[in-house]
Amino acid sequence: MIDAAVVACYLIITFSVSAMSARFFKKKHDFVSEDGYFLAGRRMPAWLNGVSLAATALNSNVGPTYCGLAVVIGLSVCWYYMSLFNFSLLFAAFVFAAKWRQIGVSTGPEMAKLRYAGNNARVIRTYGSASMILLVMVPYIGVGLLGVHVVISPIFNYESRIITLVIVLPALLFYLWIAGYAGVVVADFMHTVVIVLAGAALMVSVLVRFGSPMALTENIQRVHSENSPAILSLFPSWGNEVFNPLMIVIFLLIYSLGAGGNIALDGQRILSCKTAKEATKVGIWALGALFLMLMAITLPTIGSLIDHPEFFSASPSQRELIYAIMLNDYLPVGILGIALAAICASAMSSVDSILSYSSQLIVNDLVHPFKKDLTEKQGIFIGRISMFVIMALSVIIVFWSSSLFGTVLVVAGLLAPAALHGWGQWWWWRPNVYSWATAIIGGPIVFLSVGFFLKKIPWWQLQLDAGPAMVQQLDALKIVISMAITTVLWVLVALLTKPEDMEVLKDFYRKAKPNGFWGPVRKAVEADGDNVEISKYVILSGLLAVIPVAAWINMLVLGLSALYVGSYIKASLLLIAAVPTALIAKRIYTWHVERLGAE
Repeated sequence: MIDAAVVACYLIITFSVSAMSARFFKKKHDFVSEDGYFLAGRRMPAWLNGVSLAATALNSNVGPTYCGLAVVIGLSVCWYYMSLFNFSLLFAAFVFAAKWRQIGVSTGPEMAKLRYAGNNARVIRTYGSASMILLVMVPYIGVGLLGVHVVISPIFNYESRIITLVIVLPALLFYLWIAGYAGVVVADFMHTVVIVLAGAALMVSVLVRFGSPMALTENIQRVHSENSPAILSLFPSWGNEVFNPLMIVIFLLIYSLGAGGNIALDGQRILSCKTAKEATKVGIWALGALFLMLMAITLPTIGSLIDHPEFFSASPSQRELIYAIMLNDYLPVGILGIALAAICASAMSSVDSILSYSSQLIVNDLVHPFKKDLTEKQGIFIGRISMFVIMALSVIIVFWSSSLFGTVLVVAGLLAPAALHGWGQWWWWRPNVYSWATAIIGGPIVFLSVGFFLKKIPWWQLQLDAGPAMVQQLDALKIVISMAITTVLWVLVALLTKPEDMEVLKDFYRKAKPNGFWGPVRKAVEADGDNVEISKYVILSGLLAVIPVAAWINMLVLGLSALYVGSYIKASLLLIAAVPTALIAKRIYTWHVERLGAE
C-alpha cells in the first residue's frame, strides 16, 4: 500500500506541475495555435529539450531490456547503449539540427513539400507520416506498455496484461490531452529526476548489501570464477554470445547511418528550440542525460549476478525479468515505490512524446494538405482525438510481443534499410520520388526477402539453431545486409530516372543551403543571378566535432562504471582524461557551429 501511495502521489504531482509549467512556456495565443500545442511556441531551451529527448528514448522497456542484457554481458553493457546513441544523437545535432530549424517546417515529412515536386511531394509526405505512425510510433508505444507490465506484474503478483493497461492508459491520455508539448517536456524533466533518484537508490542498496565496491568485485569473482573477467571488463568479450565487439559495429551502423536525414521525436525537440544554435545543443544534453540514467539502471545488475547467477545464461525472455527481481531484492518499502514511480515515469516520458508527435503528424501532414480551411482550433481537437486511435493500435503490440529486445530489432529491421535515403535527399540532388519509393517501400521488402533467403543457407540455419541469443545477433546482421542492398538499389534508381523538377530543387537549394553534391543545381541558381553562400566541408567538420564530444562523455561513463566495482586506478585515469577531452570538445564544437552560421 505504501508503494502504491508513492506512485499515486508522484503521478498527481507530475500532472499538476507539468500543467502549470506549460503555462509558463506558452503565451496566451499558444493555447489555441497548433505551433503552441505541438511545439510550445518554438521557445524551448536546448537543455530542457535534450533532457526530454533522453527521457523519451528511455522507454519503460529499457529497464527490463537493458538489465536483461547487462546480466548476460556485465559491466561492458555500456557499449551497447553507446553504440546506439553516440553517433546518432550527436551527428544529427551537429550536422542537421540547424538546417531543420532554418527551413521552417513543423515535422519531418513536411520537408517533402520543399524537396520534391507537386504530387510527388504529397505522396511522400502522406506515406511518410502514415508509415511512421504505424511502423514506428505504434510499436514503440506497445513495447513501452509491455515494459511496464514486465516490471510491475511480478511485484504486485498478477499476470493479466489488461490490468496493467487499465492502470496506465487513462492517466496517460488525460494528462496529454491537457498538457500539450510544453507539458510533455516539463514532465519529462521530472521523470528524469525520479529515474536517476531511483537508480541511485538501487545502486546504493546493492553496495550496502555487499559492503563496498571492492566487495562487489570479490563476490563476482567467487560466484562466477570462470566468467568474472568478462563480467567485470569495461570492454565486451569476443566470446559473449549476446553482445561482443562485432555487435558494437553492427549496432553503430544500424542506428547511425542516416541519422538526422529524417526526423521524428527528435524533430519536435529541434524545431521547438528558440534558435538554430540552440538546436545544435540538444544532442549533447540528450546524450549526457540518457547515459546518466542508463548507468543508474544497469550498474546494480552486478549485484543480481551474485544473488542469481543462473541469469548469466538465461534466455532473452527470462533475463528480462531480472529488473523486477532486482527491485524486489534490494529496495525496501517506500523506496520501492520511488522505483515503481520511475517505471511509470519512463512509460509516460516515451508514450506521451510519441502520442504528441503522432497526433501532430496526423494534423500537419495527413489532414492539413487535404483540408486547406482547417482552423488551428480544429487541428488541435483532431490531434487530441487521434491519440485514442493510436493508443488502441498500440495495445495490439502488448499482446503480440514476448521479447522486448526482439521487438525493437523487428522494428529496426523494417526501417533501417531506407535510412541512408535521408542523407541522400540532403546531400545529393539526384534522389527523387522513385528512389524514395525504392528505399521506403522496397526497404522492408528487402529485409523480409533477405531473411527468407538467408534461412536457405545451411551455415545460417545452423547458427539459428544455436539458440535465441544467436538469433538476435543474426537479426542485427540481417539488418546491415538489408541496408547495403537497399542503398545500392535506390542509388541505381536515382541515377536511372529523372531528378525532381529543377525549379523545385533550386528553391530548396536557396532555402536549405545543403552540403554535398549539388553541382548542377548550384550552377542553375548562379545562372539566375543568385549567389547562395554555403560553408564547405560542414559534414566533415560535424563528424570531427562528434568524436571528442562522444569520447568525453564515454570516458565519464566508463570511469564511473569502473568506480562502481572498485577499479579505482582505471576510474581515475578515465575521469582525469575526460577533463582535457571536454575542453577540446568545446573548442571544436564552437568552431563547427560558427561554420554552420547557426544563429
